[in-house]
Amino acid sequence: MTTRDQADARRMRLPTLGDGRVRLRAFGPQDIPLIIEAADDPMIPLITTVPRSADQRSARAYLSRQARRLATGEGYSFAIADHDDRARGQIGLWPRRDDGGRAGIGYWLAPSARGRGYASAAVGLVVDWAWTLGRIERLELFIEPSNAGSISVAESTGFTREGLLRSWMPVGGTRRDMLVYSRIRDRDGAAPAALNGPATPRRS
Repeated sequence: MTTRDQADARRMRLPTLGDGRVRLRAFGPQDIPLIIEAADDPMIPLITTVPRSADQRSARAYLSRQARRLATGEGYSFAIADHDDRARGQIGLWPRRDDGGRAGIGYWLAPSARGRGYASAAVGLVVDWAWTLGRIERLELFIEPSNAGSISVAESTGFTREGLLRSWMPVGGTRRDMLVYSRIRDRDGAAPAALNGPATPRRS
């Protein structure tokens, strides 16, 4: 983001988005149990800044990092909450610093929340909201080829597979291939999704 973008971000507040199924909101202290659960997942700490084997202190530090994302101009980090406002995961929109017209989306769900449609609903909400930001013209998802759940989410929420990026991203000390999916403003139609799985997020 430019200096002006960062200044604008500091004046903004993270919005609350919802569709009756999920609610995307800022993280708060009540979400510590989510971080502690996610820390025990074999993949989430590898691809995010969720600490492995988190305790109350390290979970609070993670929540503080999410609160700073907008203020520093890095992007937008939302808690994915259910209709009872219980946090189930995280989703982020990350505009590229070198190209304000492009942004990535990444998300994860706690193991107990998978298979319930939360990820697809969250992706749909972030996509619709991203188009209201004005400058963003292209949205991207990067997904490991073995991640069938996230592939289903991408394709059923209107993303188009563009190809395979070989040795694209380091995960757990090993560079891994990633499929790249995109949506382009005013070109791609939206469709509801019923499946979910953790997409490889930026290290939120």
